Amino acid sequence: MNNFPSDEQKVKHEKHLQSKNETRQEKDHDRGRSDQHTAVICFDMQNVVGLPRANISSFFYKRKLNSYNLTVHSAVGTSITTYCGIWTEGLAGRGGNHIASALIAALKKVVDDTPGLKHIILWSDSCVPQNRNSIMSFALLDFLWNTPSLESIEQKFSEPGHTSIQEIDNIHSQIEKRLKLMEVYSPISLCRVLLTVNQKRPLQVVQMKVGDFMDFHKASAFLTFSNVPYAKLKHIIYRRSLTVEYKTSFGQNSFEAVTVARSGRHVQHCSSSSDSPNIANLPKPGQCPKASSSALSVEKKKDLQSMLQFMPQIDRAYMQTLLSPGTSCSKVPQCLTESLEKTGEQQGNASKQTEVMQKRMKRKKETSELMASLRCQKKPLRQVRK
Repeated sequence: MNNFPSDEQKVKHEKHLQSKNETRQEKDHDRGRSDQHTAVICFDMQNVVGLPRANISSFFYKRKLNSYNLTVHSAVGTSITTYCGIWTEGLAGRGGNHIASALIAALKKVVDDTPGLKHIILWSDSCVPQNRNSIMSFALLDFLWNTPSLESIEQKFSEPGHTSIQEIDNIHSQIEKRLKLMEVYSPISLCRVLLTVNQKRPLQVVQMKVGDFMDFHKASAFLTFSNVPYAKLKHIIYRRSLTVEYKTSFGQNSFEAVTVARSGRHVQHCSSSSDSPNIANLPKPGQCPKASSSALSVEKKKDLQSMLQFMPQIDRAYMQTLLSPGTSCSKVPQCLTESLEKTGEQQGNASKQTEVMQKRMKRKKETSELMASLRCQKKPLRQVRK
């Protein structure tokens, strides 16, 4: 710790605190919105979930299947819904294209579930490779163009070192607590657990498929995003044009506008953008390259194969489909879809089983505490007898 900071460090620290306070005020303002035509959405990736995870000693030393979850918290007025985009490393990674694709899949659900939605405000952390980049910008522009009912999409970013998406942190905490009580062997079990995390507001599981992952990075090369200072962004607005408006501070009075069309590189203070190039000329993104059968290493496949004997039948069938030689990864999500349909039918039974398990654990804890107290009472008697 520096006990004698320089004047430059003091100024930098004061700016950081000011930006933190401005960010908090902006988020509090968005939390207080009651407009039924505006969705305030927070999103973030959960920590990687290694599967299977169970109380089996040999599992501890085995390589696991990495499962990814993009959690999206949507608030429209007083209505709150949470979506979880699920996929595994056998299907795709967690690069910029994959996170943008998962977010777009969740936004489609939000629009379908909220008739009359006109504006979307997105809150996320300030991670440049994941959230503040041309890939995400192009994905949101493309989604805006393909959704006629929407008028604008805004992105707002937390101050580095200070989270403004506590809603997502709360959901991830609930998921982790539930995972500690359950044995999770495959993405099927993971989806089953997610459906039982919150009984009042059940999480909506969005199963990602091969066709959902789009190559926005390649398509974004046809536009000029180099004029957007992504490393300094705090607020950016996308409208139905190829002009984006941004701020580098929430305390900034006016927006800066920049045209991302290749023909125009002019930067000006925000005014009317009606004469800007039309978004209809946006290039169409293609699909991301499909994951090959070699997406999983040989060593990981061997470890997963050795754990099949401990898995329930439905989880074992999923893993066997994933590990079968020559099996396309596009066939695996179909197996997951069929299992999810059964899981949805059995959601009530799963919640009952969870309650029974919690009661058993509570009863076991009470019994162990009672036995411990009895042992303490017996000790003085033994000493007297001696």
